[in-house]
Amino acid sequence: MATRVREQKKFLISNVDYVYTIGTTVSKVVKGIINRDVPQIFNCVTDPVASKIVDSLDEPGKNMGGVGNITPLDMQLKNAKKLINFQRLGVFHNPREHNSNLILDRLIALEKKFQFEVTLLRVSPGNNRLQHLLSALNDGSISVDAVYLPGATYLLSQTEIIGKQLKQAKIKSIGGIERYMRYGVMMGTVSDYPELGRQAARIIDRNQKGESLDKIGIQTPPDFKLVINLTTAKELGVVIPPEILRTATIIE
Repeated sequence: MATRVREQKKFLISNVDYVYTIGTTVSKVVKGIINRDVPQIFNCVTDPVASKIVDSLDEPGKNMGGVGNITPLDMQLKNAKKLINFQRLGVFHNPREHNSNLILDRLIALEKKFQFEVTLLRVSPGNNRLQHLLSALNDGSISVDAVYLPGATYLLSQTEIIGKQLKQAKIKSIGGIERYMRYGVMMGTVSDYPELGRQAARIIDRNQKGESLDKIGIQTPPDFKLVINLTTAKELGVVIPPEILRTATIIE
């Protein structure tokens, strides 16, 4: 990816009004190569400051604007505990990705508050480690009450495999991004992606009307939604209370 961006750098600087990037990894690479020479609008970045994409949320710096998408982990865990009684939480983790490291640290910091213990499920691209872990969960050689899937690029690229095999293994699962639930993960509290896109469009509109990107600041989700894959919940024997069904986004 970095090679392709470098090859297109001169074209981008000379021919586009904005560069739009999606995700932390892509946004970091593009920022490093384009070096703010053309306005960059990013989206779906978990923590723009910790990722060193912007200087601060209020004043992101020259030619930088965008939308963060992190859902507070407190909210995710609180909602998950309403449906899943877990003490051992398996956390899929790719140490090569900043988002994955960031979320793991925050989950560990919340262990005491929510009375659970993290079981690390370490994965990385280019080997069969993910399949090995899924098989171990299925045969019981790794024992957890539930698993958590953060919004990390590699894991999101494997959603179909992960969702299918977790369901086969009868493992209750929590996803940090709505895409997971669309492929069989049981539940998750997430930001609304269409609204994130509208927020990015509003940033560009304001900039086109004369506001400096540096003064607009980084936008964050106005609200969040609980998404439940009802088919998965039924297969796992999880009964969803009527009051939760009334307010959740249901996938069947």
